[in-house]
Amino acid sequence: MDLLDSCNDFLDPCDLEVINVNSITDEKLRSATLESLETGKITPLLKEELKCRILTRCLEEGKELSPERAIKIQPRKDKLKPDEMMKLEKRREQNRRAARKFRMKKHKTTKTLQQESDVLESKNNDLQDDIQTLLKQKFHLQNLLSEHEGRCRLTPVSERLSPVSERHTPISEQDLSPMDDYRICPIALPPQNFNMELP
Repeated sequence: MDLLDSCNDFLDPCDLEVINVNSITDEKLRSATLESLETGKITPLLKEELKCRILTRCLEEGKELSPERAIKIQPRKDKLKPDEMMKLEKRREQNRRAARKFRMKKHKTTKTLQQESDVLESKNNDLQDDIQTLLKQKFHLQNLLSEHEGRCRLTPVSERLSPVSERHTPISEQDLSPMDDYRICPIALPPQNFNMELP
């Protein structure tokens, strides 16, 4: 039980009726008095008195009271009108729908991004496998080429693939020799099946 409830226990509604409400000049104090008369509780008057004491103390200490620093105690509305209740419920439902829509959109976006990430990761793995396969093929072909160059008397492939300016030099008559001097090494090719069935 708090202090306000204990004060309300000692309040006699008959004492409040003695007060002349029209003699109160302060609007807030008048509304608090009327509310106390209607409810039979002293709580609204105590709240108003506390606000006045706090404001008086602030003014005595020389503190400026700006609208931001002024103490605002909003009275709680216990009863709302039916149209206000409908508006409030409508607003709450609208907020629920907006929150649900936002959560669904966020979930959908997250799911889409995860799927894109999975696809890109899969493509990356495939490309890494392709790179490894191509590197193995390159190594194998380089070995075949080096074996072939060791047996072949023709100009090495590396010289034939050199830039044009290095390859083309004036040819003298001494450089010209019959083609018989060049021996072409056969390359082992896989056997071909020439048996064709005619219709």
